Amino acid sequence: MTKSRISTNRILLGVLGVSSQSSKILREWNRMFRDEKIDGSMDRYPCTAATLPERLSEMLHFDRRGYIITPALQQPILPLMDILHASAKKRGAVDTVVNDGGVLTGHWTGDTDERRRELWFS
Repeated sequence: MTKSRISTNRILLGVLGVSSQSSKILREWNRMFRDEKIDGSMDRYPCTAATLPERLSEMLHFDRRGYIITPALQQPILPLMDILHASAKKRGAVDTVVNDGGVLTGHWTGDTDERRRELWFS
């Protein structure tokens, strides 16, 4: 059973899929949260193309703000987005998802954390 959220203001992010870089990504983002005293966390959510709909549903249910999408899922996730940003349309892939009040928007950031921060924190 999943625990209830203690803080509704906490920023929940995740890495969706499987990647050899997941530990490094989590370490860097969680360090940033601590250093900047942001109430947030980055976690990993293993996933396959077949389980994408379930994971996206969890994103909405648990109010996760964003996902980093691993390479194997960057194209299969396209038809599951509510909105595709022009960057994702141009690239034909999504590497970042933003949950904006239940509307899932797929972006292509070129794996740039600076751009992800703009999307998730603005």
